[in-house]
Amino acid sequence: MKIFIDNKFATLKHFILNISERFDIEGCTIHKIRNEVKVFRVGDIDVNVKKYAVPHFFNRIVYTFFRKSKAERAYRNALKIAALGIETPPPVAYVLIKRHGLLYNSYFVSLQSPYNRNLTEIIEKTEKENIETALGKFIALLHEKEILHLDLSTENILFKEIENEVHFSLVDLNRMKFCRIDKNLGCKNFNRLRVSEKTMKIIVKSYTRARNFNENEIIPRVLSKQIFRKRRKLPSKLRKTDKSNLTATSF
Repeated sequence: MKIFIDNKFATLKHFILNISERFDIEGCTIHKIRNEVKVFRVGDIDVNVKKYAVPHFFNRIVYTFFRKSKAERAYRNALKIAALGIETPPPVAYVLIKRHGLLYNSYFVSLQSPYNRNLTEIIEKTEKENIETALGKFIALLHEKEILHLDLSTENILFKEIENEVHFSLVDLNRMKFCRIDKNLGCKNFNRLRVSEKTMKIIVKSYTRARNFNENEIIPRVLSKQIFRKRRKLPSKLRKTDKSNLTATSF
């Protein structure tokens, strides 16, 4: 077992040392598809833990000997973008567990984000232009700071409106690059942002203005590569549910 804990969170050491035993029997699951994310209450702190699925055999070899694990990359990328002034839940630790000499389980630990909404909401509501415009500026800021989130989806951008300003926080950080982002790369980065065509136009228009690009050139290039999502209604049962617990997710 390899464990790395940020010294600022030494009080969580006992919890993290026992994370593999506690994960399956404690905590509240807030996301589970391939990987599973749970929130734990440790003392007076809400801790977010992402357990990555066991890699296929070939990737177990790769992550053991040739490449950093997803958990370690998420941790290091969180530190890096925070240092660049981009909000993300504070990273606490990562844990790597081997079986038969190869990586088996891995965990990324952060504080739970106080932002209780993600951008999937902009697909489901109509009065959201202020959020879309702010999102375009935010993506431009990422690109100007040479931050390329390779899984830039609505689920991975949390937000909160504070005093009429929209604040964003990035999650799911294991797939990132730090490089100069020109027009071509910038346009491609919108590919996983599945929103309506109308919403995408607003986002990209705001992006082009923030980067001093020609919107008549950039907007058609982005739109030509998109598979657009139609606005959908939530099932009646879910519409009656308090969605704040469903979207406060830190990956």
